[in-house]
Amino acid sequence: MRILVRSCFFFVVIFAGITAQNGTRMLGLDARSVGRGGTSIGTFDSPELMMTNPAGISFLNNSMLNADIALMFPTVKFQNTINDTEGDKNTFPMPNVAYAQKYENNPFNWGVGFFTGGGMGADFTLKHALYRNQDGSYNLQKYHSMLASMQGGLTAAYKFTPKFSVGVSLHMVYSMLEFSMPYSLNPSIMKGFAMPGMTFGQMFAAPPSMGGFGYTEVTATAEMKDLTAIGFNGKIGVAYKVNEELSMGLSYTLPQTSLTKMAKHQWI
Repeated sequence: MRILVRSCFFFVVIFAGITAQNGTRMLGLDARSVGRGGTSIGTFDSPELMMTNPAGISFLNNSMLNADIALMFPTVKFQNTINDTEGDKNTFPMPNVAYAQKYENNPFNWGVGFFTGGGMGADFTLKHALYRNQDGSYNLQKYHSMLASMQGGLTAAYKFTPKFSVGVSLHMVYSMLEFSMPYSLNPSIMKGFAMPGMTFGQMFAAPPSMGGFGYTEVTATAEMKDLTAIGFNGKIGVAYKVNEELSMGLSYTLPQTSLTKMAKHQWI
């Protein structure tokens, strides 16, 4: 029996490590919610509620300060007719910090927090069919990508009855993206006139019989940095705690509005 229990525990731990990520987003933002598969909207025990159901902070047992960090070690692989390789071993830290203030005899409670909602990246050194040396060997190309999304702000909740609360979160959202790789586009992207009545895009796409080159795509090396956006979003939640064994919640996330965008790019 002990062997069976230990075996089950081992497989649960391994499986939890494998599925601790939902694409580029974390399943949970603190140890408690990750340990129960990301459940938190109707479970009122953590400042993470500011990201999932702001009304839930009304039912915290006391004031709380949470500081968590998750480390992501993605294993990525790429394969095609000329490549079969694994990407670099990268480590991505994803920190979260939040504080929720609980008042004993006051229906109003508040909190403030900063959360890393998700992110990922990959680095490869790959062969590209169009990048070759004069002797025919491949001129290996660097492929790089990185994505991160963070947000934080204030939360307020008001307990209308001992069992029912409504809460609101107002968050600033920051996201960033960068990538570097050979990049192929339709020739029509090329502007400017190669000759009267024919753009460079038309010349590269036209068949040789019409004075063109007959390309279906053009390729260059792109390096994009500091692609960032700042915006705002909000969350509205309701929480109902029947008793210590049963609670439920409902949350709605408002559409995110982007205010600024910045980018630095280079084409080679």
